[in-house]
Amino acid sequence: MGPISVLSIIDATGKVIKVLKKYIPSVRDAPHELQRILIETSATEAVLGNLSFLLECSDKRGRCTT
Repeated sequence: MGPISVLSIIDATGKVIKVLKKYIPSVRDAPHELQRILIETSATEAVLGNLSFLLECSDKRGRCTT
Protein backbone atom coordinates (compact mmCIF):
# COMPACT_ATOMS: atom_id res chain seq x y z
CA MET A 1 0.00 0.00 0.00
CA GLY A 2 1.51 3.29 -1.08
CA PRO A 3 1.49 6.60 0.76
CA ILE A 4 -1.27 7.99 -1.47
CA SER A 5 -3.56 5.06 -0.68
CA VAL A 6 -2.90 5.44 3.03
CA LEU A 7 -3.59 9.17 2.85
CA SER A 8 -6.87 8.52 1.04
CA ILE A 9 -7.97 6.11 3.73
CA ILE A 10 -6.92 8.55 6.46
CA ASP A 11 -8.98 11.24 4.75
CA ALA A 12 -12.01 8.94 4.57
CA THR A 13 -11.69 7.91 8.23
CA GLY A 14 -11.43 11.56 9.20
CA LYS A 15 -14.69 12.27 7.41
CA VAL A 16 -16.42 9.34 9.14
CA ILE A 17 -15.14 10.55 12.51
CA LYS A 18 -16.38 14.09 11.83
CA VAL A 19 -19.87 12.86 10.90
CA LEU A 20 -20.11 10.53 13.90
CA LYS A 21 -18.97 13.25 16.32
CA LYS A 22 -21.83 15.44 15.11
CA TYR A 23 -24.42 12.67 14.80
CA ILE A 24 -24.00 10.76 18.07
CA PRO A 25 -24.67 13.70 20.45
CA SER A 26 -27.60 14.91 18.36
CA VAL A 27 -29.53 11.63 18.45
CA ARG A 28 -31.30 10.69 21.64
CA ASP A 29 -30.38 7.14 22.65
CA ALA A 30 -27.90 6.75 19.81
CA PRO A 31 -26.88 3.12 19.50
CA HIS A 32 -23.78 2.21 21.49
CA GLU A 33 -22.46 0.56 18.35
CA LEU A 34 -21.98 4.02 16.86
CA GLN A 35 -19.76 4.99 19.77
CA ARG A 36 -17.76 1.79 19.28
CA ILE A 37 -17.44 2.55 15.57
CA LEU A 38 -16.19 6.05 16.44
CA ILE A 39 -13.57 4.62 18.80
CA GLU A 40 -12.42 1.97 16.33
CA THR A 41 -12.32 4.45 13.45
CA SER A 42 -10.26 6.87 15.54
CA ALA A 43 -7.83 4.08 16.44
CA THR A 44 -7.59 3.05 12.79
CA GLU A 45 -6.86 6.64 11.80
CA ALA A 46 -4.01 6.77 14.33
CA VAL A 47 -2.49 3.52 13.07
CA LEU A 48 -2.74 4.67 9.46
CA GLY A 49 -1.15 8.00 10.39
CA ASN A 50 1.82 6.11 11.81
CA LEU A 51 1.98 3.91 8.70
CA SER A 52 1.90 6.99 6.48
CA PHE A 53 4.79 8.51 8.42
CA LEU A 54 6.84 5.33 8.11
CA LEU A 55 6.15 5.08 4.38
CA GLU A 56 7.16 8.69 3.81
CA CYS A 57 10.38 8.55 5.79
CA SER A 58 11.68 5.14 4.70
CA ASP A 59 14.46 4.63 2.21
CA LYS A 60 14.57 1.93 -0.47
CA ARG A 61 15.61 -0.66 2.12
CA GLY A 62 12.66 0.17 4.34
CA ARG A 63 14.64 2.04 6.97
CA CYS A 64 13.42 5.34 8.35
CA THR A 65 15.82 8.08 7.33
CA THR A 66 14.54 10.87 9.59
